[in-house]
Amino acid sequence: MLDMELTIHDAELQRAITGLGRSINDWRDAWPGVAEALRGMVREQFESEGVRGPQGGWAPLSKAYAARKAKEYPGKPLMRATDRLYDSLVGDSADAVFEVTARTLILGTVVPYAAFSQPASREASGEKRSQRALYDLAEVDLLRVAALVELAARATAEKAGFGRGR
Repeated sequence: MLDMELTIHDAELQRAITGLGRSINDWRDAWPGVAEALRGMVREQFESEGVRGPQGGWAPLSKAYAARKAKEYPGKPLMRATDRLYDSLVGDSADAVFEVTARTLILGTVVPYAAFSQPASREASGEKRSQRALYDLAEVDLLRVAALVELAARATAEKAGFGRGR
């Protein structure tokens, strides 16, 4: 086994490395941008009635419910009879969930019927797959989120003194 020890005698560099180590474990600066991007993706999912996601378009309503909805909520698109669910997922309504810690982002809704539209929650309970997935992220969406996190990491490194042509 080869052991190696690196000693840094430059106090400014030592402070920068120490600060970077602490900062890289705290992503709170990145989460608002990631949350806004995810809200935009969900907004597009609603606007396209599911077509933008890899699962494809949302299933149509049953004939009975479509007739009832046409009377009670004329002209309203799929999943937007009252807009309660939509507003909670794309905006900042009382039903919206936005919680951050240093290492986690929780984004969602407390609207009780939202669980019926999210595949993971349905499949975990043994129910059939959702016909109208709300969070249906494509590869390009995941790459966009990764790019936002990378930008935040670069900004953190620059704040710590790296990347400025030392």
